[in-house]
Amino acid sequence: MPSLRKYILCIPLICLQFCLLLPAGAAAVDEFKVKREEIYEFTQKPTVTRNGDKVTIRFTSKANCDVTVAIEGAGEKIVRHLASGVLGSNAPEPYQKNALAQTLVWDGKDDQGEYIDDKEQVSVRVSLGLKPQFERTLFWSPKKRISPGNRPQFAAAAEGVYVFEGGGVDHLRLFDHIGNYVRTVYPFPPDYSSPEARADSPEALKLALGKVGGLKWTQFPQDGKWFPDWQGLLSGTMLTSGSDCGKTGATKYGAAASAMALRSGGPGKPSQLALVMRSLNRLATDGTTGGLPLGGPTTAIEVPKTETQGGEAFPISAAFSPDGKWLYLTGYADYDTVKYGNFLPCVMRMGYAGDNPPELFLGSQKYADHGKDNSQFHNPLSVAC
Repeated sequence: MPSLRKYILCIPLICLQFCLLLPAGAAAVDEFKVKREEIYEFTQKPTVTRNGDKVTIRFTSKANCDVTVAIEGAGEKIVRHLASGVLGSNAPEPYQKNALAQTLVWDGKDDQGEYIDDKEQVSVRVSLGLKPQFERTLFWSPKKRISPGNRPQFAAAAEGVYVFEGGGVDHLRLFDHIGNYVRTVYPFPPDYSSPEARADSPEALKLALGKVGGLKWTQFPQDGKWFPDWQGLLSGTMLTSGSDCGKTGATKYGAAASAMALRSGGPGKPSQLALVMRSLNRLATDGTTGGLPLGGPTTAIEVPKTETQGGEAFPISAAFSPDGKWLYLTGYADYDTVKYGNFLPCVMRMGYAGDNPPELFLGSQKYADHGKDNSQFHNPLSVAC
């Protein structure tokens, strides 16, 4: 049966490894690395014999390298993942440990446990080495809601609608005007256009995210590489503006923004984005921070602590001035008072690029000053310029 006598030699482009994060340096980490020998040759080429439904596969590798054995059907589609791993002392089943000569038995079934009746139409593939390729992400969609407890924020532009949502995993994405996903603005997309950013060096990721200002970085002792710090109790976000970046509370209930504003940058230029909650985060629609530091001043307002007030009020609406210099905020309410419909009767204003917190623009920062005539605010919920 010549169709059962197929073997392929694969040379690895990427080696996958898992190691523990230990502070003892490279020598300690080496102890936990996969002990593979990067020699990808057969000393005995694969052979196949068949006895009814049972198919026996034999081969001998020249070294303890990665070996994958698969059964392929029409169009070289894998119908049974028979074995995969590194030969040697820790070789996984069904490989024999401490052996270069291997004998494997295929029971004639596919990955679902069903017998393949027409075995003349399948091939055995024995591969030495690894060449991982991305196929798809399971259970993911750019339109999937990640948190029913946080309101998404929307900002319309000529190119589409920017949508922010938090709830443990902050994300900001662009959809066109008929709902098609276009691209992700945050998490920040690395720029690998330069050879230095693509290099396997300690500074590579810093260069790839070089246009994101204000990130904090940590150098890991395992390999000396720099990675940006992730914020929050569960290290779930690089943003610093919201309720998910503190050291208390479960990150799954927090978000980086209770309000978002956008100002168009004009033809061919990225627009400005403001994410606001406890403080200001500055982004640009091209996935950078537009030349400004990410983190800005505090935007929350302290309020008295009572049975129905939590001591800190956040805005739920934000808008840029036409020139982009100012950011206006309103709809201030702490978590508890929202349930009672009480919002601070004020509009606040702050400089977008500056370091000063917002100042009172109109109205009052006291709950008791709600009014009902033309000189007062009652419950301001939205602001626009």
